[in-house]
Amino acid sequence: GRASTTSSDWLQTGGAAILNEKNHPIHTERRAADFSFLPRPNTLLKSIATPVPPLLHRPGRTPIARLGPDVVTAHPAPAAQTNMIMTPIISKELVQAIRDQFKINWHGIHGFSHLARVWENGLRLAPITGASERVVQLFALFHDSRRLSDGKDPGHGPRGAMLAELWRGRYFELVDTEFELLCTACRLHTTALTHPEPTVQTCFDADRLDLARVGKTPNPALLCTEAARDLETIRWAVERSLSGFQPDLFAHHRSEPTK
Repeated sequence: GRASTTSSDWLQTGGAAILNEKNHPIHTERRAADFSFLPRPNTLLKSIATPVPPLLHRPGRTPIARLGPDVVTAHPAPAAQTNMIMTPIISKELVQAIRDQFKINWHGIHGFSHLARVWENGLRLAPITGASERVVQLFALFHDSRRLSDGKDPGHGPRGAMLAELWRGRYFELVDTEFELLCTACRLHTTALTHPEPTVQTCFDADRLDLARVGKTPNPALLCTEAARDLETIRWAVERSLSGFQPDLFAHHRSEPTK
């Protein structure tokens, strides 16, 4: 009979599988590596002597996100800078449209802070993995956009893909190949363990790097890309997740690299 694999099974077993869009396993691999040395999130955070700087802030900036009178956040900008060129695709109109139809707590565990951290996690990984920055940015907003519950909601990924299809051409544009990657990542992010496409892998990892907010340390054995498995990247993501840091989606738009 057909094998059935869930995200819960994957988190418990440490296996890795590639599923097609009908959730049929293409390849399954059990990993013998022991990552029990990784502490729980709060312990891991205490072990950070010098926080790993995020890659997307310019020095001296204090990111502020304003999405209505009750959503104002600020965080001191770290001293690091980057020479990465980011392709802007997220508009304030798109974020507001996501919020207007959001069915769960906008400030909850799957709310805007989570979406913004997934966005920045993806942009940290994309230059290393070769993923499409445009896809990982849109995945961050759409992957949990149609949740009906903060608990089990097996249909939320496909619903998020349907919303992206509805709003394509209205709030954003993607070529067909990128749009298919976006929809695949949204549909499969809670059911597939990994995927052959680096862009989809990067989307999965961007989401899983934010597990500390629900008391789980991201396990390197259960991440898709080498970039995400880097322990310094995990420490960086854990710190931001535990602190509730909310990146500013609009502070980093630029067409030229920082010198």
